[in-house]
Amino acid sequence: MLLLEVARRGDVSDTLTPGFTIYHSAEELGEDHARSVFEMFMAWQIENPRLNYQVAVCHSADDNRLIGSCGIRRESQATDEAAFGIELARPYWGRHGFAVEIATAMINWAFSQFPLTALTADTALSNTVVARLAERGGFDRVTKGKQF
Repeated sequence: MLLLEVARRGDVSDTLTPGFTIYHSAEELGEDHARSVFEMFMAWQIENPRLNYQVAVCHSADDNRLIGSCGIRRESQATDEAAFGIELARPYWGRHGFAVEIATAMINWAFSQFPLTALTADTALSNTVVARLAERGGFDRVTKGKQF
């Protein structure tokens, strides 16, 4: 069973493994960056009005260990668009169907909570797995940019 929970500061160390950082740029590697990202997630929890939601994905069969995160981000309450993001540790890709389960739950929640007309998702060009997941989930590829 997968659990979507509020991000917890203690989860930072789980995100430093190569399974989490496979598509991270050099600037995104290391504990300092991981801590700053988690601090941002924690700050989002007390925003008022709240625009951004990032939840921890934990696996109950693995002692509720953090295996990923997903989120919905909006620029303002007035916007009818949001951005969707998902990150899943490499050992949990593929045959488990976890990414599809997580994405479906989060996207359904977002459309039920906010008056959205569009949801976008960005990924590294080399992350073809997430690109296929997005297309399978109904996203249309609108731009294929350059990788920097």
